[in-house]
Amino acid sequence: MVTDLDRAGGPRLPDLPARLARELLVPLLSVPWLLLVVEAADGPAAEALTAAAPTGAVLDLDQPQWTDPAKYAAWCAGLPGHPVDPAATHPSPGLAQLAARTPAAAPDPALPPAARAAALARAWWAAVPDAERAALAALAGAEGPISTTLWATLPGADARSVAAAADLLPPPPMADRWRLRPAQLADLVTADSPPVDHAATMWQAAGGIPVRADGGPDLAASDPERLALLLRHASAGDPASPMLDEIDLLLHAEPATVTAAFQYAEDSGLPTGPLAEAWRRAAPDRAATARPADRAAVLHAHLTGRHDAAAAHCAELARQADTRWRAVWQHTPADGPCAATPGLGPTAGHLLLADGDGLHLADPATGRLLDGRPEPLPGPHPRALTATPFGGALLLDASGALRSLAVRGAEGVPDGAPAALDACTAVAAHEDVMVFGRPDGLTTCSEVSTGTSHRPEHPLHEGPVTALDVAPADGGALVASGGEDGRVWTWMPGRPPLPAPVDQRPWPVTAVALANTPAGLLLAAAWSDGLLRLRRWGERHHGADVRLGAAVRTLSVTPDGLVVVALPRSVLALTLVG
Repeated sequence: MVTDLDRAGGPRLPDLPARLARELLVPLLSVPWLLLVVEAADGPAAEALTAAAPTGAVLDLDQPQWTDPAKYAAWCAGLPGHPVDPAATHPSPGLAQLAARTPAAAPDPALPPAARAAALARAWWAAVPDAERAALAALAGAEGPISTTLWATLPGADARSVAAAADLLPPPPMADRWRLRPAQLADLVTADSPPVDHAATMWQAAGGIPVRADGGPDLAASDPERLALLLRHASAGDPASPMLDEIDLLLHAEPATVTAAFQYAEDSGLPTGPLAEAWRRAAPDRAATARPADRAAVLHAHLTGRHDAAAAHCAELARQADTRWRAVWQHTPADGPCAATPGLGPTAGHLLLADGDGLHLADPATGRLLDGRPEPLPGPHPRALTATPFGGALLLDASGALRSLAVRGAEGVPDGAPAALDACTAVAAHEDVMVFGRPDGLTTCSEVSTGTSHRPEHPLHEGPVTALDVAPADGGALVASGGEDGRVWTWMPGRPPLPAPVDQRPWPVTAVALANTPAGLLLAAAWSDGLLRLRRWGERHHGADVRLGAAVRTLSVTPDGLVVVALPRSVLALTLVG
């Protein structure tokens, strides 16, 4: 469900609603069984959706048949303020709330809702006392929603005028977050007010920021809403504002405002710098990264090797907050989706890393690509990549085809070696073992030296196996499997599986990895909603839950304990701390 699509981006990003419709929502219409419910005013965004889904149901909520007249009238009778004629505002709750704040409001019921809203807005504005007009103009210029406390600091406003002005407005949908609505009201106030002085508003907002002992602004001690207001007006006055280079502002301001400021700079033709690119990759608008220390840890991961000063600052904030993980290195190829896996046999001690240029050998400790031409890949979009005991590699592509890759002349699967079943949905290997997942939830573990195969008596997953890894443990092979059902299982060939999965979430598993490390056995699992969970064996309530801004494509754990994470456009190495 998408609400207020036509409001996306605010006044400085007027094309954003249509872009969201074309680039996000229209492609989603091709996903089977997905139902979209979108609220949007008439305009390019609604037109793009209607053109893409001409058979979709369109409900015009301005039509009276969608609102029960008797219940609407009873609701209107309970509104505080001036009496409301239900017939004059039906079926719009917004019009009724505005009418309750407008003396002698009597819009013509025969007019369409937009015309009634315009008439009500004119009557409301005409009744506003002169003493409150400046405060309402300041609210319009703030491009809210904004709290009354911050509203009172704006040029032309103070605590008394704000309190009086708030009494004239329909109540906000969110507690103490005010903006002018409906749109006709905001347009009218803006048209009758002088242009917003962005510089004055910016300095007014900056005046409320605490000061450090050295006299500089303590952005970390300021509230996110004030920082967002500061950035909003700095960006409006100058799309290339140096405020966007202040890493503390990015860490502590409301994330949606930072995203909008970077987008406004990009739309103004400015080049995308490392901070903007890291912000885009980190996607920190999610609630899970709302804590500044978590935001800092994710930004540090995406800044590593690209902006040393900002990366170091983010790392220090994450360390002070005892964040349980940190990034070690990052590989950002020029093109192509990524995958990575530790080498085996002749390539043991190296990392096999796939990107748009092909298959590389890399140093797992630093991510540095080793000399030599990369091996070409047979197709784009790897779903899984594993080294094989023969020194080569196997790549499972997005179409479900399993391909043998040569690495330094060694084949992934030589003739006569154990081969995958006809239908393969996941693959992994280690030393003398190769493991294959199937669409029916079964996993087959094959010993290379003997050709013996093992599998659980019953499928461990409901639906396809989507991720696999295998590591030596307790004199045998320990297999980890993830499925479309969201479950993560571990089992050993020749032994009964555990009575329950080791982890389970309501999203498909995209990658799993496990390995023996100096701190013990480490298990990593990732789901399609973007969560990456790192756990040392036996530490059920320890480890780290990480969101890196995108769903993880492949996972691996090196013998030194580095977790190598392939995202759509980069490869990151992470480590647990403590």
